[in-house]
Amino acid sequence: MSEPAAIGLVMASLVLGALSSGIVGLGFPIVVIPAMALGFGLEIAVVVSALPALAIDLANLLETWNERHDARGLVPFGAIAAASGAVGALTRSGIDEKILIVVLVIAVGGFVVNEFLPKAMPSRRGGKATSVVAPVLGGLLQSTVGISSPVTGTYFLNRTNTRDAFIFHLTSTFVVVGIVRLFLLVAIGSFTYDRWLASIGLIVLGLAGRAIGSRVGRRLDRTHFRRIVVGVLATSLIPLTLQAF
Repeated sequence: MSEPAAIGLVMASLVLGALSSGIVGLGFPIVVIPAMALGFGLEIAVVVSALPALAIDLANLLETWNERHDARGLVPFGAIAAASGAVGALTRSGIDEKILIVVLVIAVGGFVVNEFLPKAMPSRRGGKATSVVAPVLGGLLQSTVGISSPVTGTYFLNRTNTRDAFIFHLTSTFVVVGIVRLFLLVAIGSFTYDRWLASIGLIVLGLAGRAIGSRVGRRLDRTHFRRIVVGVLATSLIPLTLQAF
């Protein structure tokens, strides 16, 4: 792929991912990282997308801050995810990314099937094991391949009742893990001058797209919101599967 074509693909994916993040709170890394990886490699994609993803998550978190009163379970979830993310960032070179992506595809695929065939899996909330596995896997995935929203989104979708509550819970975790990941990426020297410039440049376009998406998202009722979230998660299986195989 030529460089102009790769840049065009990244810009298009950035707009789409930012809109999705504004509407339902997730979708930016799912869309942007696979597109950027096609033209520039996964290493650059994970590093360059870290800062704009964090900026978008912070904007979503501030917009839904009124939901902070109902944040049961967020502290242990965020702490586990942050610890797992730190381990992933420090050991990223020694972890087989394809194995993690395959696990992610299986987890998201199972959730999507459960949505369309609800009687096949009657227990939808999961137990204590899920409350540990989800943050461990989510933090590890976010720090290694830059994508954790399919796991974290699946976990919180059935544990919140409104769009704002879902986005608050989701982005609270993203922000904690994102800050830890960004700090460690800087500490281990993953950011070069060019990567800093590219990352900062993507923030403006990302935040603009998120703001537009947020206006659309606030008009959705619970049913349509849930369908869009499931649709984003289902769509994420395509680039993830291609990345794995």
